[in-house]
Amino acid sequence: MALNQVHLVQTDKPQDRLWAIEQVLQSDSFGALFMWLPEEKTLCNPTVLRRLQYQATRSQGLSFVFRPIRAQMQPSPASLRLCLTAQSSNSLRVHLIKRRGPVLEQAILIDLPRPQGALPDTPHSQELVRALDRPELQTPPQPMRSQIAI
Repeated sequence: MALNQVHLVQTDKPQDRLWAIEQVLQSDSFGALFMWLPEEKTLCNPTVLRRLQYQATRSQGLSFVFRPIRAQMQPSPASLRLCLTAQSSNSLRVHLIKRRGPVLEQAILIDLPRPQGALPDTPHSQELVRALDRPELQTPPQPMRSQIAI
């Protein structure tokens, strides 16, 4: 994927962010949409989440909503909800909060590839690999510090 195909939308007001998200979902001209919704009542109330869920199901692209870890205890219309936790610098713990089908009590551990094998060989990827290989980034993070609930 070329970086010129990635667009970042930042807004000062929550209502403007919601408007931009809805416009993208309605345009149906995206491959994947990644949304970060902070704990803001304007963005995360049940009515707004249901409206976004409805629009996402009507679009052709993939839609992902990222919310703070505290949101895992709040209701959501999403059919799939995950809690992602960095276990170490090269593993990820995935707990399924909600899914279709039977409950899966045990978390899934995923080994992550090193950046050299995960990125295409371009000048930008080599720069990223050098940045990620800094010694201070090699220390594994403490479990449960880096979490996202979807």
